[in-house]
Amino acid sequence: MGPGATFEYAWEILEHDRQGSFVSCWTLDETLHMWEKFAPEGVAVKSDVALLKALLNTIPEHAMLGYIRYSLKHERYNLLRFITTKRPEFHREKEVRALVWDLTRSQQNPHPHDVPDGLSYPADVLALAQTVIVSPHAPAKVFDDVKALLSKHGYGSIPVVKSGFTGFDHLLPTANQIAALTRNNA
Repeated sequence: MGPGATFEYAWEILEHDRQGSFVSCWTLDETLHMWEKFAPEGVAVKSDVALLKALLNTIPEHAMLGYIRYSLKHERYNLLRFITTKRPEFHREKEVRALVWDLTRSQQNPHPHDVPDGLSYPADVLALAQTVIVSPHAPAKVFDDVKALLSKHGYGSIPVVKSGFTGFDHLLPTANQIAALTRNNA
């Protein structure tokens, strides 16, 4: 933002530009914490950072991909730093974010425009999705339903697997129990 930029000024710019910033969040690891928080009985699509980056390189808007920093300290006040920084307590998420930056949709754009809830781009799903993983907490029927759904829509070649935690999740503490133990030992 340049010399002399303040947090307040950066926050105001962020408020204006957020309508032109579209984020897709990914995680580096399968963890019980992520299953419990985001998809207790759902599925996850396993891909690769390089494959996601290659996909982002095909879209016309400015797109970026990066690892999240977990910190309360902001070294610079700019939109990208705010989008790619989270509080330290979220470090277990090991997040990677894809960002499409289309500032023609920003509030600062003087031309009338609609702000969509999201953006759609063509993607080669078969090239991007390496595996679909079923939550360890999902009923057994979900595994077969996911396989049938993928096959119905032409994605039957994408392997569907059960989470590595399936069958063992009852032996492991929940994310809340781990957090409580961590707080008690700190």
